[in-house]
Amino acid sequence: MRIVCASLFTWIALAGCLVAEEPAKGKEQSPKEIVEAGVLQFYQRMASEDAQVREKELDAVIPDQKTLAALLGDDAPLIWSRFADLRKQIIAQSDRAKQEADHMGKIVSVEAVDIRQEEGFGKYDRMLEVIPKDIPVYRAKIQFAKSTGGASFYVVIDGHMKFVRGLDGMVKYIDEQKKGKP
Repeated sequence: MRIVCASLFTWIALAGCLVAEEPAKGKEQSPKEIVEAGVLQFYQRMASEDAQVREKELDAVIPDQKTLAALLGDDAPLIWSRFADLRKQIIAQSDRAKQEADHMGKIVSVEAVDIRQEEGFGKYDRMLEVIPKDIPVYRAKIQFAKSTGGASFYVVIDGHMKFVRGLDGMVKYIDEQKKGKP
């Protein structure tokens, strides 16, 4: 698997997972609400002047073995081994992440779309076969003040949002690795 990155947010998205804040006491959030709040939180923290806030958020965004295991089962080590060094590189570039967040501007709106429920997402059928059915999978339409985004997958695991771009590519990579082995 070759990783080519045009920007730090692409790296984050390829590697990432984001933990959203806990829901308010007494009110349980739906997976859709968790995703929308998590997207807002991430970009808000990336725009922070405080490097420690950005680094802590980046640390939370980068995939960990537990998240990959939940998504990909026993095949997770095939992907995790490719991200170990990338994790350190991304965290070290929090100033660049801030520049990119500033360039996009504030978030105007976020709409999470459940791809398990939407028509037209047939290209993700193989990915959805691999990810356990009890893990909600979303795409998000993000409108920034200066641009539009939404090329990532957002999953909700144990009430927390994980931000993963390239999840479909990860599944394809695993399938290719398995075909190559006797």
